[in-house]
Amino acid sequence: IASPLIRMLQEGELDMAIIPLTGNSMLPLESMILQTEELLLAIPKSHAKDLSLQNAEGSFPSISIPDLAKEPMIFSQKKTTIRKLENQCFSAFHIIPQIVAEINSHPASLVMVEQGLGSTFVPLSCATTSEEIVYAHIIPTVQWYVTIVFRKGFTMRQSEKYFVSLIQQLFSGPPYF
Repeated sequence: IASPLIRMLQEGELDMAIIPLTGNSMLPLESMILQTEELLLAIPKSHAKDLSLQNAEGSFPSISIPDLAKEPMIFSQKKTTIRKLENQCFSAFHIIPQIVAEINSHPASLVMVEQGLGSTFVPLSCATTSEEIVYAHIIPTVQWYVTIVFRKGFTMRQSEKYFVSLIQQLFSGPPYF
């Protein structure tokens, strides 16, 4: 949950934190973007045949938010960055999603998708190969910004600079999927 981490940074309880944010306009001044990451929709294979998936060559199919109006959804818990994005997607089309569960674990939500309980939004880095899941790009594209945020006035020592360089290497490495 981003908000408590930001509060802890503001109060000087933390020096730095890796936080996903909904947009780069929300970036605190003392931060750097590590990665812009697309969120995908993980759909139970049993549901995919009933949805309007648009095929794309060499990529995941796509689906628009209005096509999910009747799809059972597994959302993240309230006040999380991903939940804010989930809510924005549906409210932009004046759709009240059919939320069947709220959970703060991408691996657990993917297990629920595999069991056919509903679809869920997951960052590309959390997508796993499964015979029971169909991944799709969301139209319009949904992404978040993975950032490292620093306490105001924080000056990094050599060890912290090294740690940040390792994190930057991790995020600039090869694709996950």
